[in-house]
Amino acid sequence: MLVVWVTNPCDPDRPRHKRAGFGLSLVRQRLQSQFGLAGQLVTGEERGEFTAKLSLPFESLDGAIAK
Repeated sequence: MLVVWVTNPCDPDRPRHKRAGFGLSLVRQRLQSQFGLAGQLVTGEERGEFTAKLSLPFESLDGAIAK
């Protein structure tokens, strides 16, 4: 698995939304269509920071699954 974490500070004055935006929904749909349950995007907000964790199946160049 290749896992990428991205964390950014949140603007405290931004409008609040109860659900993910359109862009995040599209990314999740594409991951599911390409990788099934193996591809995931998990997002959250904690202590003034927004975090996105992207998980993708990973294969080496010779086609063997990396460990």
